[in-house]
Amino acid sequence: MFIIKYATGILKMEMAEGCKVVVVIPTYKEAKNIANVIQSVFNTGLENLKVLVVDDGSPDGTAEIVAEISKKDNRVMLLNRGAKKGLGSAYHDGFRIALQQRPEAVVSMDADGSHPAELLPRLIESLEKGADAVIASRYVEGGKWAAGFRRMIVSRGANLLARIATGLKLRDMTSGYRAYSARAVEHLIEKPFERGYVFQVELAYRLSKAGFKIDEVPFIFKERREGRSKLSSKEIILFFIWCVKTFLKRLFKR
Repeated sequence: MFIIKYATGILKMEMAEGCKVVVVIPTYKEAKNIANVIQSVFNTGLENLKVLVVDDGSPDGTAEIVAEISKKDNRVMLLNRGAKKGLGSAYHDGFRIALQQRPEAVVSMDADGSHPAELLPRLIESLEKGADAVIASRYVEGGKWAAGFRRMIVSRGANLLARIATGLKLRDMTSGYRAYSARAVEHLIEKPFERGYVFQVELAYRLSKAGFKIDEVPFIFKERREGRSKLSSKEIILFFIWCVKTFLKRLFKR
């Protein structure tokens, strides 16, 4: 066994023997959802699979639930960071630790049930066919938005703005449901991720600029099972600022 300490959180894992896929799930107040989401990942039938939950000190006992699950199932790992530090930061820490398991692929996935675990095999299959990153897309043929109308409008607008800012042709740059090759993750963690939800756009942009191949596969986005969305007006403002800065840098080739 070895122990990684992060702030008030402690992550205990067996020495890595290598696994095929690590699914990284960041959480904050997801006590009502996390056990079902973890189980749905293992129900996919994918072999040699591990789940890493990165919790930001949830006051509702999310981390405690995951800790109990991990005692019974060594495929489940927990990093409790002890305080809310941001989604991009959670993924950066999660990706870094996931690579210690020597996986072939790393998946980013929400804990609220809006990302269907049954799509995991298709995401991994696309990587095996040569993609470096695969985005589960609501806006390619076969994809669909089946959640609230207001959030759909926000998402559509954000994707339009992201495409203008980056010049990329990807249809769903804000989707957080993705699979990355280990090589792509190694490239991404070389520097911190942007604050706020815009980091998803940032990661796709960085990979594209570096010559990595990005594919999209369709999925149906559903409303979260329990709890409330954490998207705030502050996140929207940060998204807008990043897009404007990126567009101006491209415009003046800086």
